[in-house]
Formats: sequence, C-alpha cells, structure tokens
Amino acid sequence: MPTQTKQVSRRDSFKWLGLAGTAVALDSAWRMPLAMAEEQQKAVIERMTGAGFYPTKIGDLYVTLVNDGLFTFPQPHPLFGSNTTKEAVEMSLYENFVPYDQVIGHVNTLLIKAGRDVILIDTGCANAFGPSCGHQLKNLSRAGVEPGDITHVVLTHLHGDHTGGLIDADAKLTFPKAKIIMHDAEAAFWGQDVPDLSKSDIPAEMKTAFAAGAKKILTAAKPKLELIKGDRTDLAPGVTAVLAAGHTPGHLIFDLESRGEKMTYITDLSHQVSVTFPHPDWLVAFDTDQKAGAAARQSYYDRLASGRTRIAGSHLPFPGFGHVRKLGENGYQYVPEEWRW
Repeated sequence: MPTQTKQVSRRDSFKWLGLAGTAVALDSAWRMPLAMAEEQQKAVIERMTGAGFYPTKIGDLYVTLVNDGLFTFPQPHPLFGSNTTKEAVEMSLYENFVPYDQVIGHVNTLLIKAGRDVILIDTGCANAFGPSCGHQLKNLSRAGVEPGDITHVVLTHLHGDHTGGLIDADAKLTFPKAKIIMHDAEAAFWGQDVPDLSKSDIPAEMKTAFAAGAKKILTAAKPKLELIKGDRTDLAPGVTAVLAAGHTPGHLIFDLESRGEKMTYITDLSHQVSVTFPHPDWLVAFDTDQKAGAAARQSYYDRLASGRTRIAGSHLPFPGFGHVRKLGENGYQYVPEEWRW
C-alpha cells in the first residue's frame, strides 16, 4: 500500500523550534487589515509562507530544504552535453518549456534534525555567485535556526556553491559550534598542490578558481574538520552519507530512513532537471570526471526510479522534493512533489 507523506505544518515547525507563540502571532497577522501598507503586507506574507525554506518529515527526522538562491547558465551548451550537439540541448530544454537563454541553476541546502543533532548539509554560495545567491543564513533564520544552533556541517564536495557560506568575509567559520565533515577523498583531492582537473571541461580560469576556493575552505575548516571514509558512513540515526564519486572524488549523497520512510538527497547528481534527467549520459562540464559523473547519474537514477524513492537535491527547483520516473529507454523524468504548507 502506498504510504502517505508526512508534511510539517507551519505550527509544527515553529513548535519544534521552540517558537509556538510566533505561530499564533503569525496566524493573527494573516488576518491583516486591507489598509496595511504594501511593504508591511509583503513582510507578513513572507513570514507566513516561510519564504526560502520548506519543512517536511521522514519518520522521526525533521528535514528542511533551505534555499540559497539561484543563478543562470549563460551558455548551457557545452556546459551540458558536450558529447552531443547544441541543437539537441536546445531541444531538451524546449521540450521542458525552458528558454535556452533562461536556464536556471537553483541552489539548495538541507537541514536535518535527528535527535539532538542539527545537521546542515552544505552552506550555499555566500557572495561567490552574485546577489541572487547567498541567502542561506537569512532563510535559516526565517526557519528559526541560527548559526550557533548547528552541530554538524557536512560539505558534500568543495565547489563554491556548496562551501561559500562556511566562512565570512574574514575567513572565520560561520557556524561556531559545528563539526565540519567531508569525505577523505575530497580533502585529499583538493589538498594537492595542483588538483587533476584534466577530465573536467570547465575553462582553465574556472579550474584555477575552483582549486583556490577549495584550498581556502580546507584551511579554514581544519581546526574542526572530521574526515569520513568508505562508501557509507552513518552520521546520526537514520542519516547515512553515501560516496557517489564522479562529480568530484568525494562527492556525497545521503540516504535518510526513519520508521519505514525513506528519502535520498542526491546533491549534484542533477544540475538542471530539463537536461540531466532525460539525458543522464550527456556529459556535464563541472564533473571532475565527466564519464564517471554520467555513470553515477545513470546508476542512481535507475535505483531511485525503481524504488520510487522520494528525493531532494542541491539543484532541484525549490521546494526541491520529488521523485524520478523512467522515461523511454535510457532517460528519466523529475516529478516534483506537490507543495504542501
């Protein structure tokens, strides 16, 4: 029998965060007078809808997807599909109603409350990708969570859109009480004098910037850094980090399971749903090993589709939860979950 997804209401999320009184206040605020100034109305509606965060539950796990912002890909090809034609990429986008010059990259992070642990998976871009990104701290605060509440920060890999928010402008750690966790293979790769990016297809200046940014993060994280090894590591009851190498050597995804409910956080197994899902074999320039990245997509998409597993992801359109469906012989389709609030 299909199981019904448990959603967390606004009131429940405030209760979990110790803000039950706020929920009552906001319920009252919703019945605002029509004469209220437009700016005030906008502020109230933002608080009411939880702009920038979306809570749900996986059994006993409280899970909140927190949006950091978005950016556009000015030249989708050959960033996507260098092993096919520009026309094929244009057609894939067209079939999904995405204009070629308006291809969006969403940036999400994941907050998990597991018992006493408050785990943040990735930290967003900060100021690395312009003013349309870098909103994670603001949206965490809207969700009732402040930097000092975080007990663990897990860096899925050391690209700037996942690590930028770990440090402030002075290179000091943003989350003062948190352990910082990453895979040993990721730290070893980016810790080299010259990381081998020969199997990636990003421009040379971007390779240099990626390597410099990763080293900066490794240096800042060192006092609180804990490295994990192997294919699977339990981080907390029901939360397992899984090595899914290809995008980078230590790229992590996450299996969540509690009371018979499951979800997989796919991190960067998809960068743009209108391209990577229907054509997982198309190369992605950002992958440190493009062929290994394509193989990982194919393998995990097949597993997730066969198991009808709920997913969330770093670059899925907000609110970022859904499923994967088989599409044709070799393709897949992302099916977004209905928004419940």
